[in-house]
Amino acid sequence: MKRQIKETYGKDGQDKLLPRFSLFIFDRYRTMAILWLLLMLFGIFCYTTFMKREGFPSVNIPFTAISGAYVVNDPARIDREISKPVSDIILADERVKSVQSQAQTSFYHLMVQYDEGTNAEEASKTLEQRIRDAEVLPEQANMKVENPKFGFTQRGDDGVISVYAKTAKSNESPLKDQVAE
Repeated sequence: MKRQIKETYGKDGQDKLLPRFSLFIFDRYRTMAILWLLLMLFGIFCYTTFMKREGFPSVNIPFTAISGAYVVNDPARIDREISKPVSDIILADERVKSVQSQAQTSFYHLMVQYDEGTNAEEASKTLEQRIRDAEVLPEQANMKVENPKFGFTQRGDDGVISVYAKTAKSNESPLKDQVAE
């Protein structure tokens, strides 16, 4: 039995290329250091020269959220007077893929999904104008049209760095000074 195990595992994988290469490198520390240094320099060169720096791509999310308040305390009435007429106007647009509406006691929400490739911001401005021109909203109702944005703040910043105090006693002005630096 020992003889069979020795015959099976006697070569220890030395007949294969990768184990032979690894043993060659591990036995020669200078070669390993030079190879490691070359690999590191190649990585730095690739990162600084070969890779293109384009920043984050703009992401166009094909959705628009429409919400508002109509204080009548009746979801069926909100659905009948706001959600249905507004949905009909939205669905008349050929760029719209689907509309989901939700009526609550004094609020309504509509989520509009556009076809791929549609500029949601431009389409939402058009839809908002069509809804206002159709005058289907009751006088007491208000409407807010928003496009979700990915990776932006309300002001349109690409990146935001948060700074916080380590003690509860500090006020806002030293933090603003640190951010300005």
